[in-house]
Amino acid sequence: MLDAVAARSGRRTPGLLTALGAVTLVAGLTGAPQLTSLPAAPAQAGVQLSAGTDSLAGSNVALIMGPSMIPTPSQQYADTVDALFLQPRGFAGELEVLTTPASPYNLDSSLAEGAKILVERVQSLLDGGQADADHPVTVFGYSQSAALTTLAMQQLDEAGVPSSAVHFVLIGDSAYPNGGMLVGFANMPGIFDSLEQGGVTLGHPTPNDLYPTDIYTLEYDGYADFPRYPMNLLSSMNALMGLATQHIAYLGLTPEQLAEATLLESSPDSLINSYMITSEYLPLLWPLLFVPVVGQPLYDLMEPTMRILVNLGYGNIDHGWNDGPPDVPTPVSVDGPDMDWAEVSDALARAAQTGWDAFVADVMDPATYDIFAIPALVDNPALAGLLDAGFAAGVGGSDDPSVSDLLAGLTNMMWSSLVGGLFAVPS
Repeated sequence: MLDAVAARSGRRTPGLLTALGAVTLVAGLTGAPQLTSLPAAPAQAGVQLSAGTDSLAGSNVALIMGPSMIPTPSQQYADTVDALFLQPRGFAGELEVLTTPASPYNLDSSLAEGAKILVERVQSLLDGGQADADHPVTVFGYSQSAALTTLAMQQLDEAGVPSSAVHFVLIGDSAYPNGGMLVGFANMPGIFDSLEQGGVTLGHPTPNDLYPTDIYTLEYDGYADFPRYPMNLLSSMNALMGLATQHIAYLGLTPEQLAEATLLESSPDSLINSYMITSEYLPLLWPLLFVPVVGQPLYDLMEPTMRILVNLGYGNIDHGWNDGPPDVPTPVSVDGPDMDWAEVSDALARAAQTGWDAFVADVMDPATYDIFAIPALVDNPALAGLLDAGFAAGVGGSDDPSVSDLLAGLTNMMWSSLVGGLFAVPS
């Protein structure tokens, strides 16, 4: 798709300036679909995706909801969701786009109204015989629409809808029990009270005992994968950068990346399957990849050590997500992790050597200095998924956007929601 998009662009976008425009998305604390394809890093704890690979085989209809600022997803959005997240799990039914408020402001009221719309539609499908326990309704939510499913599940359960009649598929879930920003800070009274006064209530995690739920999370997505130990400023800054480079990346992922997702171990009898998609790029250093000549060597020098320092905010040195059952609500802690610091020291020493070796190799490579071989912005691998996801989300303003239109749409999305994001937990 990227080649087609690039070909449609009548001119090349100014490289560094446009890259900086894309990077400024980090400041826009929005729940819009978030971008940048971040391929898989080395295998981590858990197993590769395997649970329930045909879990949607009996479903005849999927209700597709959008993230903040996309109240009515496009057909391109729905088709991309189907190809990436539904068909691989056996879904072969009809897609139905569901309109929800998707407001980045007044989050509580937006979630409540969205849940009401979803519950009414699910019940109408069940009452009309279009779905039942053998042919469950599939519900897809992204970011804010993933978070609203907490309320919807509770209401459906109270209405007597059986667990077998609805199946949820969520991505970028800000109500993710172990890392979701709407959950992790609920134990901090000052933050909780302040946000509640602004219409944002914390502490409503995705239930693990009501309806079957598949949750996909990109490593370092600040909305859905915030570090348990936020006093690690490098880890917190990396997660904030991940609001731009991870949270909007889901629709730009490839089937191969999703097939390599790590299935984390949930608590016994849990109805949640949690899949973690590891990240090739470290968001905190991601802007370096757009700096000509010196950017890649500096990235390669710093990344191995920086990744360990960032991962310490998650309580380990191996991966960027919190340990423990992913389906159990887990608050952030102002304390530090309990680590074997001798092991940490050894790992940092090895990482420093790895980074130095990579830096020397880059510096000695004549291709590093060939300014005529520097790829155009649209050909930079670090931006490829961002453009793909933007196209899928329809942020370019038309069915046939240029690359510059895509980037302009993403940047405008950030600025238009920045004010709301400053006063509310992003969704």
